[in-house]
Amino acid sequence: MANNLSSGKPLVLIDGREINKKRGIGHFCRELLYNINENTGLTDTRYMCLVPFGIPEHITRTFGNICFITTKLRNPIVWEQIVLPIVAWRRSATHLICPYNTFPILLSSNVKRIIVYHDLIFLHASRVGGGAKLFFGNKYRSFLVQFLRKTDIILAVSEYTQELLRRFLGIDSVIIGNSCKHIASLITDAMANIGIEEYFLHIGGNALTKNTRHVISSYLIARKMGGTRFPRLIVLGASHSYAEDLKKTLCLGDEISFRFSISDEEKCSLIKGCLAVVFVSNREGFGLPIIEAHAARRRVITSRRRPMSDIAAASDLLVSPNDKNELVAAYLELAQLPDRCSPVAPDSQVTPDQFQIIEDLLR
Repeated sequence: MANNLSSGKPLVLIDGREINKKRGIGHFCRELLYNINENTGLTDTRYMCLVPFGIPEHITRTFGNICFITTKLRNPIVWEQIVLPIVAWRRSATHLICPYNTFPILLSSNVKRIIVYHDLIFLHASRVGGGAKLFFGNKYRSFLVQFLRKTDIILAVSEYTQELLRRFLGIDSVIIGNSCKHIASLITDAMANIGIEEYFLHIGGNALTKNTRHVISSYLIARKMGGTRFPRLIVLGASHSYAEDLKKTLCLGDEISFRFSISDEEKCSLIKGCLAVVFVSNREGFGLPIIEAHAARRRVITSRRRPMSDIAAASDLLVSPNDKNELVAAYLELAQLPDRCSPVAPDSQVTPDQFQIIEDLLR
């Protein structure tokens, strides 16, 4: 690991708690670290990342220009409200990047918080669903917003999130967006020759907002209409227990398979080899799977709602997320295209310079 801790230079501490998580916030953290790692030698700013003990070495090795420190305390609230402030104080950090819609309350006034908001779904915790853990997590996020300071630097991942922050919380923000430079780097030449295996890839989750049950039930209708040679469906993001519930209640067969806790490399391979990515959420802050699909030159079936519609390409299919007929029609349209195996060049892709945005804010 690199050690760029020479004294006398500004130190930015990054909360890397989710660095190894497979969900979207984990991907955002890795993309952010990738951008910083690629550029950190260009300035006098020092970057340090606090991560849980036991993180696989290949992850920290990927970001060799960033200094990593570890802690064994994994409870997210203890980590955020106690460990982060202590580490920031001991290391004399000037800034703390909080990438997960949350932040420590009792942080020294000498340390400026840089808070990333992906969405404001947590303000509607009772309507999100997905179990007790997600419910109380959203309640926690809602509780924290009352402790925002005027000195905080607020980053929004999309124009849509920026508008919601201004409307509901009355705060201004700077758009940092999501890049796919890390994911794109994993789509190597070795993957370029992957054949299209005739499957749709749904990236969803347990929360009701991810619409996974609706995506699967609509697929079953489309498959029945399309015949036995209809492309199968692979589902990412659902937990083992939720997958078992779906299998039981929807009477699922071999035409649908679930994958759990896959690596970024495996995810890239699945995206690269699919017919289309299906991502029809009801609510999102950005919609990272859309530009991940674009990085692999794949079409997307996504929601006719912001912010997903803001970053969709002309070759993508937009549907009302709760209209089963529209989603069934989208499945059938892509499955019946004569050139469905041809790669698609996206005409809309968000690739912000995240490092430069942060550096500008530090001045």
